[in-house]
Amino acid sequence: MNARKFAQLDCLANLARSHKERFPGGLWKIHTIYLGLEKPLLHPTPEDWNRRIERLQQWVSTRPESITARVALAEAYVSYAWDARGDGLSDTVSKSGWKLFGQRTAKSKQILKEALVLSTKCPEWYVAMQRVALAQGWQLSARQALLDEAVKFEPAYYYYYRLHATSVLPKWGGEKGEVETFVAKSADAVGGGAGDILYFQVSSYLLCCQYDEELKLSWPRIQRGFELLEKQSGASPENWNLMARAAASFNDPAVVNKMLSRMGDQWSREIWQTSAYFESIKDWAQQLASLMNEPTAEEKAADANRHTAEGQRYQAAVDEKDSLVASAMPAIGGKRNCEIRDTLEHRQSGNGRTNIDRRHEPGWLMSFGEDGRVPPT
Repeated sequence: MNARKFAQLDCLANLARSHKERFPGGLWKIHTIYLGLEKPLLHPTPEDWNRRIERLQQWVSTRPESITARVALAEAYVSYAWDARGDGLSDTVSKSGWKLFGQRTAKSKQILKEALVLSTKCPEWYVAMQRVALAQGWQLSARQALLDEAVKFEPAYYYYYRLHATSVLPKWGGEKGEVETFVAKSADAVGGGAGDILYFQVSSYLLCCQYDEELKLSWPRIQRGFELLEKQSGASPENWNLMARAAASFNDPAVVNKMLSRMGDQWSREIWQTSAYFESIKDWAQQLASLMNEPTAEEKAADANRHTAEGQRYQAAVDEKDSLVASAMPAIGGKRNCEIRDTLEHRQSGNGRTNIDRRHEPGWLMSFGEDGRVPPT
């Protein structure tokens, strides 16, 4: 981009688009390319924005048949519009901010309409127009028609669903519960495992990037979709970050810690916003995990009693009883035979649960006595 190698950029984008290439975890490469083109890095100044817009316009002028150049320019103008408006509530935006917001959004829409005459089409064109629709406050019927057209063009481009879901949040005029209904119905329409994957892809985005909204989404379905996506498309640090952020929203420190262990130092600023927030969630999850893993006084007493002479005699007696039952099993035919054998195998397996280690079973304390000591055999 900076070297004005526009032909190489078009070659890269055309290859990613035509082959529908994706990164591990299911992220579309063509979408990632646009993310890198639409705005300057970090906290751009007006000069940074002017240079970026100027360079993209040079690309369009040099290669007028490039769909990538036009969509990138249109998305840059939308991002530039939001830069003028800011992220605050509407009553905090200045008159000049609103004016620039309107002008730049209109420019983006114009560029996208002009791109319709090109022979090459791009799924990201619809994403760019959805961003325009949100900024300009299109009616729900018009936004729904745009979504339907987009899904018909490329059903697997899940970014469409994310943007439409954002547009029906209460803060954008949607009814309470509307976004949850949309996500569930969209996933159900896709159906099966693919539907669960879509549910994760959209819900995790909402929980991550629309964190000021209280959403009633299905945590089991999010987890199911994540697992299916990872099995299908491979592991991805971005999905680990999204899953950790979603788990924090559902107060599930076990899943947060599991994702953190996989992420290592690959935390995403885009998903967590600030390092302070990321570290606070990390500390919260680790502290809760420590508390949850701390055995109770009764469990400590029972565990210690296992190593006493009485505890060892009790264990030996139970093992002997199990052995006698196991030796008698050939005489107990049919289904009951299998049930008894499965039970014994489970009790004698290496799952960290021995015959005497039954502290998480109902009535375990009765087996040891109220004082936690093993009754004499």
